[in-house]
Amino acid sequence: MYTWPLALTLLGAGLLVLARRRNRAGALLLLVLAALIAAPAAFAQATTVTNVAFTQGPYAGGTQVDITYNLGGTVPCAISVMFSKDGGATFPTTLPLAHLSGDVGPGVTPGTKHIAWNIAADYPNEDMPYARIRVTADESGGPPAEVTILLPGGVPLVLVRIPAGSFQMGSPDTERSRWYAEGPVHTVTIYDFYMGKYELTQAQWLAVMPQYAPTWNYGLGDNYPAYYISWDDARNFVTALNNHITATSQGPATMRLPSEAEWEYACRAGTQTRFYFGDSLGVGDDCENEGTRSLNMWFCGNNSPRGSRPVGGKLANAFGLYDMSGNLYEWCEDDYHGSYTGAPTNGSAWIDSPRASDRLFRGGGWGILAGYCRSALRDYYYPSFRSYGIGFRLASVR
Repeated sequence: MYTWPLALTLLGAGLLVLARRRNRAGALLLLVLAALIAAPAAFAQATTVTNVAFTQGPYAGGTQVDITYNLGGTVPCAISVMFSKDGGATFPTTLPLAHLSGDVGPGVTPGTKHIAWNIAADYPNEDMPYARIRVTADESGGPPAEVTILLPGGVPLVLVRIPAGSFQMGSPDTERSRWYAEGPVHTVTIYDFYMGKYELTQAQWLAVMPQYAPTWNYGLGDNYPAYYISWDDARNFVTALNNHITATSQGPATMRLPSEAEWEYACRAGTQTRFYFGDSLGVGDDCENEGTRSLNMWFCGNNSPRGSRPVGGKLANAFGLYDMSGNLYEWCEDDYHGSYTGAPTNGSAWIDSPRASDRLFRGGGWGILAGYCRSALRDYYYPSFRSYGIGFRLASVR
């Protein structure tokens, strides 16, 4: 059974497009309501944020944004507002929203609520055509849903909070395309942690490390995932990144590779099906593609020309993570063991002393059969091994 933590609440989000328009009075900010997204479900108890709406008044170039929303539930919540300039790809905590008033901050009680934002005071005369605003309700006043670390050169690295809970790790004997090393199925309890929203990109790698020069081109560009990365390479990146975090006072230096249990829990995101988007049993498990697979993962059935693809191009899972199936395999911290007999049940990495000869990677890749992109699939190789189909994403406790 999957257990949600009591402190977690869901986000309500709305989209605003901002542009600058000149009239006789000079430069004014114009807010256009382009789309509206509301998230009525609740992760814990009955707290919800719904019916988020935004208007600008008293006229089209006005400086006040009126944000309304409904807060459901039975307990007061801490309400926060976050801002994105890149269409919602990131919500950096460094972007200011200092001039807010109304139903925001701690102690907001359930009901129909209103927040006033003096946008001109925070962003005078600025063009922001891809702006988004997120409204968050938190029962506990706990950690944020996302954290952004700024790498050298201002390159953002976004981490998503993964809620605590318990799940069934592995696959049953009856699961199609199952490999023997995926059992026995066992209960694992995970404490909340943060995980990379995307596979680590080439821009993020180059912001921290001196070079990136794979011999062959299987997708090159800032938003492509960093492939041809060994487990040893990934660990060296983690060390350099933690040094940067310490030097720039960006919180605790706790970046690391996820444990295998954390990775599967984050991939499943509350599901026990073969993939986080369902069982996908209508076609075979080679390169067949019934349509749903193409919406959720890059694999051999939709990869032409062959190679990796920019991160975030498919649908996210329920935790807001992208490319957990397909695109690249991802290194985990653990040593490889041929079964789960004796595995930790607290979500920690399973590490031998001295360390074993092989490390785990998970998730499938751009040239891989569909059956190898299942949530339970495990694979391994020695820690210095590099492949054009392997990269990694980061985890952290903040």
